[in-house]
Amino acid sequence: MPEVTDADMNLQENEISNADPGPFRKQTNLFLGVLSQFCYVGAQVAVANYFISLCEQSGYDAATSSNLLAVGQGVYTAMRFISADLMTFRIFKPRYMIATYLGLCFVFALATTLTRGKTSVAMIILTQAFESMCFATIFTLALRGLGRHTKLGGSMLVAAISGGAAVPPIAGAVATSTGSFHTAMAVPAAFFALSWVFPIYVNLVKGASMDEHRETKLNIDAAHAVDIKQIELERAYGDGIHDKSGAREIVESI
Repeated sequence: MPEVTDADMNLQENEISNADPGPFRKQTNLFLGVLSQFCYVGAQVAVANYFISLCEQSGYDAATSSNLLAVGQGVYTAMRFISADLMTFRIFKPRYMIATYLGLCFVFALATTLTRGKTSVAMIILTQAFESMCFATIFTLALRGLGRHTKLGGSMLVAAISGGAAVPPIAGAVATSTGSFHTAMAVPAAFFALSWVFPIYVNLVKGASMDEHRETKLNIDAAHAVDIKQIELERAYGDGIHDKSGAREIVESI
């Protein structure tokens, strides 16, 4: 397959926003997205890691606790498809959805810490439900507007899943020192709160840009694609293609 170069992505960004993304050091949206992804993945893995132990401490046997984890993961999966479907409607903007879902992750993780018994198990299952669309939505929103920096930004966001190796040991240390897996859930709750910085920034500072990228028909609308191709061919003509009539024939054949 042909490579999509940094120059290609920068051209597309210019067509969408009529602006250059600027130097890499000024990509605040990306950097906050990477921080949010690190914190979110760490919190998600910590919740899953100690789910069964929390259920057992809440009075369930090992087999039932394992089954409850399967229920939580099933709800997570169902909510991911439901959330994806909701975002096909204009009213459910991804930036609103991620702010709501991460906020609810914090609320239910904190509720897991403060409650006991069956109530705490219900709260941790609800936490998993609203984790559903967070990873993918943080990833895509953090990449928007990067232009020529998109590949580097994507690499950083992938590296941010290392939070899954950093946060669970902290939660484990709290559980060991306090003897309570409920108290340990305060750790993922705190990291959910930290990850919420990104959607706050996106909604308060970058909302117009996010909506602009969502509404674009670039590479979807056929007529617009022809216009872009015409521009590319004219540039190529200026760089050394001497048969301009041949270039026009290529455009007309699209």
